[in-house]
Amino acid sequence: MSIVNFKGVELIYPNGFHALHDINLEIRSGEFIAIIGRSGAGKSTLLRAINRSVAVTGGSATVLDYNLRDLNNTALRKLRSRIGFIFQQFNLVKNLSALANVLHGRLSHVAAFPSLFNFYPEADMKLARDSLASVGLEQKMETRVDELSGGQQQRVAIARAIVQNPALILADEPMASLDPKLSEVVLELLLKFNRERNMTTLVNLHVLELAYKYATRVIGMREGRIVFDGSPQNLDKAVLDTIYEGAKS
Repeated sequence: MSIVNFKGVELIYPNGFHALHDINLEIRSGEFIAIIGRSGAGKSTLLRAINRSVAVTGGSATVLDYNLRDLNNTALRKLRSRIGFIFQQFNLVKNLSALANVLHGRLSHVAAFPSLFNFYPEADMKLARDSLASVGLEQKMETRVDELSGGQQQRVAIARAIVQNPALILADEPMASLDPKLSEVVLELLLKFNRERNMTTLVNLHVLELAYKYATRVIGMREGRIVFDGSPQNLDKAVLDTIYEGAKS
């Protein structure tokens, strides 16, 4: 089953900057994909385009059977309810508990008015508690996020994405603020949910060794273009030179 299907996708910002060039990409259900490339290569833009946080300006773009170039607000909300997005800087509400932050992942599934008063059905409460337990934070549910370590905060962010029961997880350099040991913890969790729940996962990585170790497929980007798409075993010196060497910083 095709989750993402981009054909000849272009993305030009209103200021004229050409961020994505002729992107041809098919992602199938259950894949675990690492996206690599220098800073500014277009990795984050590609994830935001898939999530429709930025609008593509050319080509054909379909995600979870939604045409990204023809979405009304209702359809956009439905699409995003099926996509979990994990940010580099966590994007948590620091003065709320871990549980309250995870419950925000259920906002698209509950009535708007009760959620304004932090009222959620018991089924959603159980999902949130189970999600925190699944990332090893069952003892931290009522702890304020600003009292947690960086690694714990990123696990709260993962639990918030998982509680949506998404078909697709997009992770934008989720280990950039963590030390190497914690980076492995984060990737192990993402791989666990990918395998156990068939959650298709795309993760932007800045550490090449992690792509070799965890990804079943690697996409290499340079200056807004996909210059490699294949097995990590095929990332030889010539390919890596194409992705990294001489690229604009």
